[in-house]
Amino acid sequence: MTQRKIELDFSTCWGTTNFTRVAGWIMWGLRDHFDPKSRFDIKLGNGVVDNIHRVARGEADLGIITPTQNLNLARQGRGPFTTAYPDLVTLGALQHDDRLTCGVASHVKINSLHDIAAQRLPLRIAADLEDDGASVAFASHEILKFYGITQDRLRSWGGDLLHLDRGPGQGVEKIIDGHADILIHEAVMLKPWFELIHDRGGRFMSFDKALLDHLAKEYGYGPAKLPATFGYTGGDVDCIDWADWLIICRRDLDPEIAYRVAQVMAEKKRVIENQYRWMPIKHSPMIYPIDVKAMFETPGVEYHEGALRYYADSKQSRKAA
Repeated sequence: MTQRKIELDFSTCWGTTNFTRVAGWIMWGLRDHFDPKSRFDIKLGNGVVDNIHRVARGEADLGIITPTQNLNLARQGRGPFTTAYPDLVTLGALQHDDRLTCGVASHVKINSLHDIAAQRLPLRIAADLEDDGASVAFASHEILKFYGITQDRLRSWGGDLLHLDRGPGQGVEKIIDGHADILIHEAVMLKPWFELIHDRGGRFMSFDKALLDHLAKEYGYGPAKLPATFGYTGGDVDCIDWADWLIICRRDLDPEIAYRVAQVMAEKKRVIENQYRWMPIKHSPMIYPIDVKAMFETPGVEYHEGALRYYADSKQSRKAA
């Protein structure tokens, strides 16, 4: 520990979620490296887009986002970001194996969202669509726009578009209660999805290749399969990759703080792992044990120099040992 006193703000999301847990772990670890009277504050918000804006604008020092591609979109000013933030970088990645996918109730017989507009079907789609800081809302808008599906059109066919604000569990509840037929969302490892698929006779429905190609080309949201390792039966489902949590900061973050954040993430990883080990891995939002190599070698993103310096030092120490 040094005698240096620092002040640090970490932007997360609603307060009871994984992002806030991760922020608490990192800031707890930083107290070992700085004066314990330092100020470590967690700022609650609405999620990924909020966190990016806050960190980029200097309203917070650290943030956490998912999926990885959102960092690149923010740096380029594309997708959900109308302003480019080229000075955003990452301090490290935590493995989070996730998909943005589409689930349907047992009575829904279509095989593509395309069929809804083509056949003017009276179906009710639940999705996170509010511009409230959750990047899944942007992707959901793009998916529906690709198929020409709007609330007005759905209502004219006897269907509806239901806006969610509390994650996929809220959407599953709407299907179970008979208020929705289709759900577009992420967090595919969570138990509400299992209830829909295993207990209620629902199924996952693949996104069309044309849609996946469009999202990959325009925004870099890559395609991914939903394999049997998630605990679901049936063939692989074509989804959108929604993986990994990135800890982000600006390039001008103090190099010593960046170094220590990376050090906490690598050397205190058991502390956060133990908060997920009680879950079967197929239900865990965070993959454990954490792969330190993957933490600092995520392809396609730029790292803060302080984080890279820690990783180089740690590799050198391991070689010396």
